[in-house]
Amino acid sequence: MSMEATGKNPLKGVIRKSIPALLIVGFVTLLTTVSFLVVPLYMMQVYDRVVASGNFGTLFALGSITLFALLVATALDYARARILRRMSTWFSRRVGIDAIEAGIRQAIASRNQTAQSLRDIGEIRSFIAGESIVTGFELLWSPVFFAVLFIIHFYLGVIGIIAAAIMVLLGYLSEVMSKKSLTDAGKKNLAATATIGNSLRNAEVIEAMGMSDRIIGRWQKENDEALDLAEQGNDRLSVINAFSKTFLLYVKVVVVTVSVILVLNDQISPGAIFGAFIVTALLLRPFNKVIGSYRQLISARNAWARLNEDLVVDARYARLDSPMPRPTGAVTVDGLVYIPTGLSHAVIRGISFAMSPGEVVGIAGPSAAGKSTLARLLMGIVAPTSGSVRIDGTSVYQWERRSFGAFTGYMPQSVALLDGTVRQNISRFLDVPIDEVIAAAKRADVHEMIGHLPFGYDTPIGDSGYVLTGGQRQRIALARALFGPPRYVVLDEPDANLDQEGEAALLRAIRTTVEEGATVVVVTHRLSVLQATDKILVLKEGRISYYGWRDKALEELGMLPAPTPERRLIKAVDNNVGQ
Repeated sequence: MSMEATGKNPLKGVIRKSIPALLIVGFVTLLTTVSFLVVPLYMMQVYDRVVASGNFGTLFALGSITLFALLVATALDYARARILRRMSTWFSRRVGIDAIEAGIRQAIASRNQTAQSLRDIGEIRSFIAGESIVTGFELLWSPVFFAVLFIIHFYLGVIGIIAAAIMVLLGYLSEVMSKKSLTDAGKKNLAATATIGNSLRNAEVIEAMGMSDRIIGRWQKENDEALDLAEQGNDRLSVINAFSKTFLLYVKVVVVTVSVILVLNDQISPGAIFGAFIVTALLLRPFNKVIGSYRQLISARNAWARLNEDLVVDARYARLDSPMPRPTGAVTVDGLVYIPTGLSHAVIRGISFAMSPGEVVGIAGPSAAGKSTLARLLMGIVAPTSGSVRIDGTSVYQWERRSFGAFTGYMPQSVALLDGTVRQNISRFLDVPIDEVIAAAKRADVHEMIGHLPFGYDTPIGDSGYVLTGGQRQRIALARALFGPPRYVVLDEPDANLDQEGEAALLRAIRTTVEEGATVVVVTHRLSVLQATDKILVLKEGRISYYGWRDKALEELGMLPAPTPERRLIKAVDNNVGQ
């Protein structure tokens, strides 16, 4: 998206485009506010004119005008609510795409799969469609009511200002007394939800080794802390809410009392008592609504703050917006360094090498050498701390992802198939003819295996579908990686769950892919797979220990196969000649 190319915050654009709608809502709120003033004016006129004169014509005329004004106010209120609902829907659709992309970035960075950004959007959507924005504009137009009170009498206007100031003070106390507790409660609740969510993804391990009580205890501790903080904040809010409700009644009693005194002193008309009472109620209503909806306000504000942080893409890690042409497959790695988030030391340390189109390069080395991290960097999944990985001169990380995916294939160490059919998974959820899917399956030598599934290519798989074995999942994931066909393929331990037949199919798939001109990278420990490579990169502690032709690398690894009798004879002859 263009947001990625510039590194800007998409929420700023949302605010800018929302201004016209907000201005309309503000203007409608002003008209509604003025319409509500018809009620106190009606009460004053009825008591001062109709009751004194007994003129039914005047009563009917005043009643008709009042009913019409209230009907207009109702229509305006409906129009305002509809504008805000459509605005909330537009916000959800506009930011939802950015939120999903942010979720993918977060999952890649922390390996913690979360949909918090989408939940935050729902929180803000509820806030927009609720009463909070309307309440804000009602507060903006509250000076209209102050002016009316001052017109009725100066003392009544002063009472209105004092009452509003006390309500503002109560709102401030709500902020001070509950903000920290409710904010911390929200964070604790997110942590507790993430804990149990991550644990449930390993339910088999938990059940098999009797770990459920410890997992439940861990979640319960975090959840109890969240509940205690929420209860603490809500208790403080409840005290303020209870006092604010009682205070409103006090203010109304004071207004009526002062109005009666002013009537007895012939300073206002008797009908002004009703007018002052209603105007005061209308004046203080938005102030009271702010206190009552403060929990929603805090939740929306926290959600906005998280989105404001999560949706921002640093310009240093921006991706190109324009699609790129299909490359030849020449890969150059130059001075590659990677320091994961939260660590102070590099996992990949100054790696440089090159790969030519049609080559198979194996990556080998001891555990924790950085092989999987290098595979992720080679695919542009994470941004290097320094240095670069380039295909035909263009950074793989900056490459626009849709066009990048059209010519690349990737198979991670932990194979994950998405909810859908076999056909959808292999085609990467593209709407393509079945012939292209079958071609990829044949390229991966998995077509016959798929034919034995209950519904063939239409068999539903994933978390909620048909249960596949580890080898079947890996072979379907290989077919997905080879869909296209690709020009650049990175396979991270594609043989981990394969039997002898599956391994043979993997080797045939690699050979077929290379014959079509693709550059293939294979992370593996198996000698049989390494023997199918042209070159091998030996990685130790994040550095290249050796990079070169296969046989020399296997000798470096101590994995060179024992020579046949014929080769031993040739070697002995060579040694004699050398002497």
